[in-house]
Amino acid sequence: MLIPMSAGKSQKKHAKLAVEIERARLHLKDLMDKQREEAARLKAIERQRAKEDDVRRQEISGAWVLAVLKTAPPGDALVNTIRACLDGYLKDNEERKLFGLPPRK
Repeated sequence: MLIPMSAGKSQKKHAKLAVEIERARLHLKDLMDKQREEAARLKAIERQRAKEDDVRRQEISGAWVLAVLKTAPPGDALVNTIRACLDGYLKDNEERKLFGLPPRK
């Protein structure tokens, strides 16, 4: 058999539950904020790694191109192709000079 609570006790219990609910809501908000911060941190790490990988690919491919230009015999088809590609790609005269290309006007 249930014994009904008095109105005063019921209001106090309701107020106590409301406080607990608010405390839990704030805790949940804090946890969600931390989750967002962690996701942003991981995304930044991922972007940094992707940038480092891209730089490394550029270094490796550049080293390969320089090795081909340095070691291939004159008139080599690959050297001619690389020089033609560089001629179309390089716009800055200082950069063109690094590869022995004539300056652009």
